[in-house]
Amino acid sequence: MKIKLHLITLLLLISSFTFAGVEHLLPKPQQITVNAGSFNLAQPITVIVPAGDDFNFVADEISSFVTANGGNVATSSVSIVVNLTTNIAGAEFQDEAYSLEVTADKITILATTLRGAYWAVQTLWQLAEGNNNQVNACKITDWPAFRLRGYMHDVGRSYMAFEELKKHIQLLSRYKINTFHWHLTENQGWRLESKVYPKLNYDASYSRHPGRYYTIEQAKELVKFAREHGVQVIPEIDMPGHSEAFRKAMGHSMLTEEGLAEMKAIMTEACETFSDVEWIHIGSDEVRDPDKVGATISVEYFIQQMTSHIRSKGKKIVVWRPGFGYTESDVDMVHMWSSRGSTLGSLPAIDSRMHYINHFDQYADVISLYNSTIAYQTKGSHQYPGLIVGIWNDRVVPTDRDIVIQNAFYQSMLAAAERTWLGGGKGYFYEIGTKLDPNDIDFADWERRFLYHKANHLKDEPIAYVKQTNVLWRITDQFPNNGNVNTIFPPETQETAHSYTHNGKTYNTSSAMGAGIYLRHVWGPGTVPTFFSNPQANQTAYAYTYVHSSSKQTVGLQLEFQNYGRSEMDLAAPQGQWDYYNSKIWINDEAINPPVWQNTHTGKSNEITLKNENFTARPPISVTLNEGWNKVLIKLPNNGFTRNEVRLMKWMFTCVFVTPDGKDAVEGLIYSPDKNLNPMIEVLTSAIDNANAIKNSVMVGAEPGKYSTTAVAKLQKNIDAALVVKNNPNLTNEEYKAAAELLTKQIEDFKKSINMPKVSTESKQYWYSLSAPNRDASRVVAYQGDNVNLIGQPFAANTDKFLWKVTANSDGTFNLISKVKDSHISPNSAFNTALKAQDGIPTAGGWIFKPIYTNQYFAVASGDVQLNQTTSGLGYNIYNWGGGSNMTDAGCQYLFRLESLVGADALDSLQMALDASYGFKSSTIVGKNPGEYSEEAAETLNKALETASDVLNNPESTQSELRTTKVALLEALEQYKAGLNYPLASTADKTIWYSLTAVRENRSVAFQGDGNVLKGEPYVADDDKFLWKLVALDNGSFSLVNKTSDTYVSTATPRLTAVSGTQTEGGWKFTPIFKNNYFIITSGTSQFNQGNSGTAYVIHNWGNGTNMTDDGCQYYIIPRLEVGTSVNSQTAENEKIWIEDGKIKTTGDIRQLRVYNISGQQLNAKGRLPQGVIIVKTPYQSLKFVIK
Repeated sequence: MKIKLHLITLLLLISSFTFAGVEHLLPKPQQITVNAGSFNLAQPITVIVPAGDDFNFVADEISSFVTANGGNVATSSVSIVVNLTTNIAGAEFQDEAYSLEVTADKITILATTLRGAYWAVQTLWQLAEGNNNQVNACKITDWPAFRLRGYMHDVGRSYMAFEELKKHIQLLSRYKINTFHWHLTENQGWRLESKVYPKLNYDASYSRHPGRYYTIEQAKELVKFAREHGVQVIPEIDMPGHSEAFRKAMGHSMLTEEGLAEMKAIMTEACETFSDVEWIHIGSDEVRDPDKVGATISVEYFIQQMTSHIRSKGKKIVVWRPGFGYTESDVDMVHMWSSRGSTLGSLPAIDSRMHYINHFDQYADVISLYNSTIAYQTKGSHQYPGLIVGIWNDRVVPTDRDIVIQNAFYQSMLAAAERTWLGGGKGYFYEIGTKLDPNDIDFADWERRFLYHKANHLKDEPIAYVKQTNVLWRITDQFPNNGNVNTIFPPETQETAHSYTHNGKTYNTSSAMGAGIYLRHVWGPGTVPTFFSNPQANQTAYAYTYVHSSSKQTVGLQLEFQNYGRSEMDLAAPQGQWDYYNSKIWINDEAINPPVWQNTHTGKSNEITLKNENFTARPPISVTLNEGWNKVLIKLPNNGFTRNEVRLMKWMFTCVFVTPDGKDAVEGLIYSPDKNLNPMIEVLTSAIDNANAIKNSVMVGAEPGKYSTTAVAKLQKNIDAALVVKNNPNLTNEEYKAAAELLTKQIEDFKKSINMPKVSTESKQYWYSLSAPNRDASRVVAYQGDNVNLIGQPFAANTDKFLWKVTANSDGTFNLISKVKDSHISPNSAFNTALKAQDGIPTAGGWIFKPIYTNQYFAVASGDVQLNQTTSGLGYNIYNWGGGSNMTDAGCQYLFRLESLVGADALDSLQMALDASYGFKSSTIVGKNPGEYSEEAAETLNKALETASDVLNNPESTQSELRTTKVALLEALEQYKAGLNYPLASTADKTIWYSLTAVRENRSVAFQGDGNVLKGEPYVADDDKFLWKLVALDNGSFSLVNKTSDTYVSTATPRLTAVSGTQTEGGWKFTPIFKNNYFIITSGTSQFNQGNSGTAYVIHNWGNGTNMTDDGCQYYIIPRLEVGTSVNSQTAENEKIWIEDGKIKTTGDIRQLRVYNISGQQLNAKGRLPQGVIIVKTPYQSLKFVIK
């Protein structure tokens, strides 16, 4: 039997067949065929390797492998044979490539290098692990996608034991990690012995871990040990920055003649110590003022001298980028760090931009690391060798164990090991973010294999990670808390639900998966996407799930709300709080209190040890799970993302149940927000949520970035079909899974149907403006002349320099051609320099437009060249920046807006009318409240839209039909606009009390006493100072009267004031802002305007009666209470409430009702009520009844 195992189908095949060892390979091999039979290791085995000392480490590794699996190396009829070759058939990259063939009596290894042969043996180790001394018969052809696969330890700051370093090299070589970057020197210490200048290693030269350094012999030993495990060492001696330890020892800066001479001698010694390494890293970034104190030579002169000196010793030089301004000829490889890291000419560039795991949490960041491409590449090249995962130890942690476990070291390294070996990826960090897709079988498969290795090869290592692909949540939309993190919202007072109503607005929930979830990443939404695509300050979200346990049991809980970076001097949370946001968690409605924080200092210092701030540094919280379902509710407020106590705030949570010792997940638990015992229903629910979120976020129309009505209707049909499956309790796990996978594919198909910019022809020319609205909505790309920098300038209508058309090339790319003349935007600009227009219309090598999908924008790229709108600091020039695939930077997100169409016909006119109608309707709300549109008008418009879409898509429609349909559509649109609901005046029979809530900070107009200025305050239910009724005046305006004391709002003061009396003229009018449900409130030139904190939130008379754009002038008019004179039945939020036989009846939950008499005394909601007026308060509003 032979079964071909392709990478994508490997996981599916494992469900049908069991190939012990094969299913746990990490990284996965590029090609594998599994055959019948196996090779028995528990017997004498002949080992044959080519002669020569160079092969000794391979022979030794094979011998260790055989012995560990019960065999011995001896003359035998079965053998393991190793040979070198110049070519491995089928391998895309030959360096480190190998083939491995296993039969019943022979294992054959063929490799292009000794390192490749060593990797083949590591594959054998994995194939035999847990397989009873057997290796399944198979044929593997394997090679790395990237040639550099590494990690860095910052021992300069924090010394690590020599044996710990060797252990990491040995353990990680099992996963084909081939580079150890050894950061040896820092301000805190010089960790490499110097016999030339021994005072570098004196205790007085260290500010941390004094006297702890590696001897020259240890350094040589480590290089040899690493080489025998397939690993190259790249030592780093940082210069001339990060050099306080040098200054302490030598008494002066490196930037002196003495310092330069000493550094040359030191580097001569270092090059001799590291005689067997190819690369020397010299850092050379962040040369700061302290490094320059007493300097007598320039940084430029020092660098030129040192690079020349080191190269003269036969070493190649690696430097940080950004850093010193090297030219391409100065060094041999650059090491990119931070989002500013970039290539330098054609030099090899290591990617570490988003790979500093000292900022990582234990779960969510690992997802993005696994799924990300490397330097935007899916496979390596000369310029893109691979990545290095870095740990910076700026903050002291107690032990080497803490460095490993708190930095998520092993899960990060094994995620990087697979991505660098296998290649691929779903996009770069900036595009994919940290969200875990329930249908991501690649990550789930990696997790399964990683946890196997955690339990076996890495069983003695500190690893906090447990399974998270079964941990399901629902997370609410963001509730505005106005900076008060203690504000209580409906999820705290009501049963869990898929949606909640608060202050007249609906807040939905969405599904999420993972043990660690970012609502906002530490680097912000413009860099790393998270659960909320647009996380806002001063908001509160809630997460909930239910956890099913088959029995009552005591378990551990991994829990944290601020993962403390190991390079930060952040302060522990206040005692009694989980974090500075005062996040909370309840399990079965019982609050879980935080531990006692061991750090209580208030002055920041990296030299104060990080203690139990992170959950990895403390025992799991002991909690009891009941038999059956257990409720978990988490409150996640924020009051801004900057504060003094914590430099890098993370809006996030980690929550997962583990064994009491914290080592493993609790077996048999089911996480389900909807209490489904079948987890696949939750996966299907997540797919439906995702589909609905995408459908609700898109815009309908023909413009670029929008979707056709047909595509949206098809997606809705697919969602409906998935809902039918979800709601059928009698289906199998596989049927739910198949429906989830189908809907996920249909979502991807829908996304591909997005409208692209239209290509112009001779008969029809589409002239677009190109802007980056998220960077600066007023600026569009403007032609300045050939070979002149393009600039983003304020748009002016009927100006050709702002207009561009799209033409197609033979290679599938497109040109952007100016209307001024036949000049195109050229991609021939270096990274981080301005783009220019050049004469002519190319036929190849143009641009592609990559939809961003979450909005109407596109990334405009040509290979790794990308349009980016800069800011004033760069003169608003259009730069080549973004790497070709940056989807998150505001300057990379371009809107193509059609400004004119030459050659338009009736079809185009109808399409534009359809776009305008859909655009207007999509920005409005249908309902009964003020600012919403009537259902009748919406139904009329929907029918007209449907008819227009049908006519538009019918190829047999005549020009006359197209024109008639357009007229009918525009008439329906005007009828819809006329169906707007306005606030209603109170009458003798019914009084309606409204709150007037500004868009600015969601503050409501609050009465402050007769004759006092009004202020905006966070709305509080049942407080009359927020309630206003409209009293109609003879001139068609309204008096705004407060419920507290029947005072009205004067129209004649610079700061609006409530005055006593009865208003008879000069009242207020409510003018709608048609594209949302806001109003402006005006009286002639007087206008309501919500002030800000600088004006103590007073309500100003500002806006001249016409301002519709300032958010302080935009008001929601929210009905809060209706009072009738003789009411026997009312409805609140679809819950009918009535009086029958003197008792309250409701279609809802009577336990949610509170009943009071006119004096404010609470009554029994379930008992017979006394005669007179009573007030019934629901979670949504208050109602008045008269009991007769």
